Amino acid sequence: AWNADLMAMTGNATFPTDLQQSAPTTGNTNSMTITDDNNNTETINFSELSTKLSTLSAGTYTLKVSGGITNTTITEIANAMNSNTEAKINLDLSDTDGLTEIPKKSFQFCNNLISINIPKSVTIISSQSFEDSGLTSVMLPNNLQNIENYAFFKCSNLASIEIPDSVESIGIL
Repeated sequence: AWNADLMAMTGNATFPTDLQQSAPTTGNTNSMTITDDNNNTETINFSELSTKLSTLSAGTYTLKVSGGITNTTITEIANAMNSNTEAKINLDLSDTDGLTEIPKKSFQFCNNLISINIPKSVTIISSQSFEDSGLTSVMLPNNLQNIENYAFFKCSNLASIEIPDSVESIGIL
């Protein structure tokens, strides 16, 4: 289960100077915040995500996304996360809506993704969604129905997953 331990930050990560300045979100249906291990929080525009993530120093961060998201949004978040292999990311999508499935191969090989909180709107985790990622923890929504083949294949750091009772079909993990 998702708990305070997953949100606890470790290491000595610090934000680059430009991340410490406020960047208000305007004109977006979603908002994003990045919190470092010193509990410094920065609100960013979605258009800034790739640039901001690529400049993070080594350490552990929480990326919290709120509002409406789509499959394209998920793909763009994963691509942005892959722009920095030093920063470890806890991805919290629990306050989002509109996403009904985690797209196929979206976080495949995303070694810096260490935990994810999947939104309650998601009913399908597509094949190879998290294959060979750095996941150590995952929080599945209570209305999840399908986990497709190889969704968590080669997630060697993921010791266990709590499967909700709502799941009707599980492929080869």
